[in-house]
Amino acid sequence: MENQMDNPPNDYLVWSILSCIFCFWPTGIAAIVKSLDVRKAVSMGDREKAERSSKITKYLILATIIVGVILLITVIVIQVA
Repeated sequence: MENQMDNPPNDYLVWSILSCIFCFWPTGIAAIVKSLDVRKAVSMGDREKAERSSKITKYLILATIIVGVILLITVIVIQVA
């Protein structure tokens, strides 16, 4: 029988931590939690949950970066104006 976790989904943990530190921490924390869910699902052999959590983690990281950039631009505009 072939192991389903030979090629586990990416957990994006490093990206989650970096986006939390440098961009917007509320969604960054959610990304870290989901990233840890990926690791837990992989360790339990639940490929479906791991893939679903990995996808959510990726979207949370993207949202964190977008919100962080928007906030940075807003602060710059306010400081210049």
